[in-house]
Amino acid sequence: MIELLHLWQLQSVNVAAEQNVNSLLIAYVILSLIINRPALLLVYLSSEMLYQLSVFDFLLEWQLFAIECIMYSYVFTTLTSIKSKSACAVLFSIALYFIYDAHKYGATENYEGYQTILYKNIECIFTCAHIIFISSFVSIERIRNNIRNFVNSIGRIALNSDYMFFCWYNIYKIQSTKQKT
Repeated sequence: MIELLHLWQLQSVNVAAEQNVNSLLIAYVILSLIINRPALLLVYLSSEMLYQLSVFDFLLEWQLFAIECIMYSYVFTTLTSIKSKSACAVLFSIALYFIYDAHKYGATENYEGYQTILYKNIECIFTCAHIIFISSFVSIERIRNNIRNFVNSIGRIALNSDYMFFCWYNIYKIQSTKQKT
């Protein structure tokens, strides 16, 4: 019974990991189309293919992380903003830590018994790091200004409408009668 529960837990973790990969893939496609940098999508797809394709099975795990570090260092050199560079540095440093972790403990037969806390949560850590990296390209100021302009335009339309004047007059009239009573 415990083995079935453990197997079900592993399958649910795999399904959640696949959903994260699909969501991140969609986010990277949108990002690469908006900012016109397909290198970001290429690096993400390449890093996913390193771990999913059987062509790379001859490489050790720390070597895969080293290849991923090299790809993130290339992306770091192509970025222009400090915010994006710092988010890429987070991805690079996480991959660098996993190089150390995989090289020190290795993927040997007795490795299953001992895994660090970070290695057990590798999917969540990389997903969060990728979300931080993607969000570093989003300009919060532009979003805030566009929302402000939209609300102002609605307000200007409402101010010039006779219907809105009638509604505001009635609302004011109702509130003033409630305050008197």
